[in-house]
Amino acid sequence: MLVRKIGAPMQPELAVGAIVDGETPELVINEDIARHTGATQEYIDEACARELAEIERRRTRYLADRRGPTRRAGR
Repeated sequence: MLVRKIGAPMQPELAVGAIVDGETPELVINEDIARHTGATQEYIDEACARELAEIERRRTRYLADRRGPTRRAGR
């Protein structure tokens, strides 16, 4: 499972949320932080696209042509 943080505008170390890769990527947003930092939906969408591209780059780098780990039932 690969996860990337969505940093706040002008404060990249402060997490507004995170994107979790998978068949259907999942986005988790801290609405309070987003509101207080001015992270608009447009900002979040652009950050998600960048972070998903980085996840794909890392997957290719880490796994090359090997299959990734599979999840076992109940885990």
